[in-house]
Amino acid sequence: MVVYLGLELSSHLFDIPRSEILSWTGIIFLAYVLEKALKYILLMPFKIYLKEVRSHHLGRSVQEMGFSLSYISVWLAVGFTPINGFVQGNHSGQIITYPIFLKIALVLILSTILFSILWWMSLRIKK
Repeated sequence: MVVYLGLELSSHLFDIPRSEILSWTGIIFLAYVLEKALKYILLMPFKIYLKEVRSHHLGRSVQEMGFSLSYISVWLAVGFTPINGFVQGNHSGQIITYPIFLKIALVLILSTILFSILWWMSLRIKK
């Protein structure tokens, strides 16, 4: 209720249509929840099978950063135009605006997985 009233007040103060501000807030909130859910699901195998890597702060940080950066790259691949069209009610057929960012996301995920495996192997060799 307080969030709704705050968005209503912001709508009047900044002269943004109420429907647009609610749509953008919903998209941002859903993107946040989706990122948290995907990160939890995608990092689950690392939490189960690579516990030694996750116990080190650097290893855990690299894994989380790699997946976060790839998620951001996917959003950059979608771009602003299709999302803006969705908010305004103009659905375009093209969803991916910048395909180079999909390639970057793939490289980030693969390098994160490779880093984790190499770190895990180095810990196994050390023992």
